[in-house]
Amino acid sequence: MPRTWKKSFILFVIILILLPLWRVVIPRYAPSSATRAPNSIYTNFVGVLPHNLADLNESWNRYRRANWTEGWEVNTPQVSRGPTTYTRSIEDLNRITDLVSSHQTNAYPNRVRPPTSLTPHGPIIIQSDADFASQGWPGNGTQANPYHIANLHITVAGTCVQINNTQAHFVISNCWVERDSSPEVAIGIILTNVTNGFIANTTFTRLDSGVIIRSSEANELLNNSCSNTETGFMVFSSNTTNLINNTCIDTEEGIYVRESNALRIYNNTCLNSDFGILVFDSSSTQIINNTIKNSRFFGCEIYPVNDNILANNSLVSCGFFFGSWLDMRGAPSRGGVGSIVDVEAQITGNTVNQRALILWLWRVGGTVPLGGGQVILLNCSYVTVHDQSLTDASIGVFLCFSTRSWVFNNTCTGHSVNGMRIQNCDGITVNNNRCMNNSKSGITIDQTFNTILTENMCNHNAVGCGIFLFESYDNQLLRNICNHNRYGISLLHSWGTELLNNTCNHNQAQMMWGEGIVIFGDANLIGGIYAMTIPGLESI
Repeated sequence: MPRTWKKSFILFVIILILLPLWRVVIPRYAPSSATRAPNSIYTNFVGVLPHNLADLNESWNRYRRANWTEGWEVNTPQVSRGPTTYTRSIEDLNRITDLVSSHQTNAYPNRVRPPTSLTPHGPIIIQSDADFASQGWPGNGTQANPYHIANLHITVAGTCVQINNTQAHFVISNCWVERDSSPEVAIGIILTNVTNGFIANTTFTRLDSGVIIRSSEANELLNNSCSNTETGFMVFSSNTTNLINNTCIDTEEGIYVRESNALRIYNNTCLNSDFGILVFDSSSTQIINNTIKNSRFFGCEIYPVNDNILANNSLVSCGFFFGSWLDMRGAPSRGGVGSIVDVEAQITGNTVNQRALILWLWRVGGTVPLGGGQVILLNCSYVTVHDQSLTDASIGVFLCFSTRSWVFNNTCTGHSVNGMRIQNCDGITVNNNRCMNNSKSGITIDQTFNTILTENMCNHNAVGCGIFLFESYDNQLLRNICNHNRYGISLLHSWGTELLNNTCNHNQAQMMWGEGIVIFGDANLIGGIYAMTIPGLESI
């Protein structure tokens, strides 16, 4: 029977609807279950990586180093890209190490100006493998003799070094890269669709970004230093990248990774940044032995956790975060709804202020032990957190995707973000806690319902609220004291909340009039005692 025009039209509409979904069903990258052996950390991968850069059918563990005075040891050295196989031998790695450290072993430590021995140079743009030779860089692009860009002082507006669409081996080492006097956006090095790049012993300063690696594979950043930049080292859609022994000082973000898999982030140091290490939408990444100090928001933020390995990292005057947030004034907003935790995640040996990070995953029942530097519960239920004394992290106590748990008699002071944060939770009881002198809010309730907050003291939280509710509903706030904050209690896009017998006095932000209870929403019940103080007036 011939197809009628109506049937043809319906078929045409269905095709139009399904056509945009065609890419979705094509496998881009599929990490398998992590496979681990004693004294080693490695992961098997299957699938097709973005941009047709690689197909890692073998475990990716190209090399590791016992320490920084010995040579390299190779476990699984082979990495393939298309029809070509790239293998680095132990001799190769040791030779490259000798090459980049021939003048110094670190990236000009403690210097504010470049050494006079460096040669002034303008921008470098390389669009193909052939450009290395045509521009006269020494080497031939092989593993044994990579092209070498070295000992330069590069000062320029815009991008200092741009390398695109190359597979030849090259090394950039012992350089000083900085912005000139121009106000234009300045980026140190950008690698796009690049394999086998090695950037070492180079200083980046006064830039918008130090190094950006995008749509690339199998590149190395070793012993570099980045200071006074917005972002130190950025990796986008670039798998099997190594960031080892780099230093970031006074940046907004030290190391920023997004949509990149099988990275190694080892032995890096991030000081005085807004965020130390950020890893988003990435899998099978190893974040090990890093030191992060004095981050103004979070020292190490990861979501989702997936099957990443987070081990033996030391955070001082900052903390970890495994979620998303939208309410922090003065910081960029994150999307998403928190952290779904994969059972393959390995998180161990991390410290906050020289005390253990207490991170419970998928626990049912139990009491969190005392003595940790930060307490985080992810996907837990029927857990008790009590009598903790936590100070000077990012968030003292953080619950995410947890239910039916109890948080009471804890003291959380001096944190760079919140004293406590309850996010994407149900049925949490928060009683008799003291959350004071935190940089943002004392207690934040984010996308949470059926939670009871009673008799908590949330005073002197600098620029936020004593208690802040965001997109939460059916909660109770009873007999809490919130004094000397910017706002006492604030409800944003929250409803069905009972606020009874709370006290909110002397809440103000510098010369601005403060508020007692601020509500953006409806269907909330308010009653009992609450007050607002205006400078120069008595409490009302």
